[in-house]
Amino acid sequence: MMEADRQAQVEVQGFVCGLPLMAIIAVACLMTASLSLVATGLGALAYQAIPRPRPIQRSIELFILAVPLIVAASVFAKVVFGVPS
Repeated sequence: MMEADRQAQVEVQGFVCGLPLMAIIAVACLMTASLSLVATGLGALAYQAIPRPRPIQRSIELFILAVPLIVAASVFAKVVFGVPS
């Protein structure tokens, strides 16, 4: 999709503006974070429903579900607030 956008911009304008490409990446990041938030929330509810002692694999699963949310939040903070990496 990004390559098609780049080619269309070159044909029309003769150069490529990076703002539409950044918007595509930002929307993809937002959707990834949203889906990860929903998955983590549902996973946490399912985790609470398991009787104690809860298996460690389920805790690891919750962390893995939250990784895209953590990455997207850090990218968002970097872009919007200029937080250093």
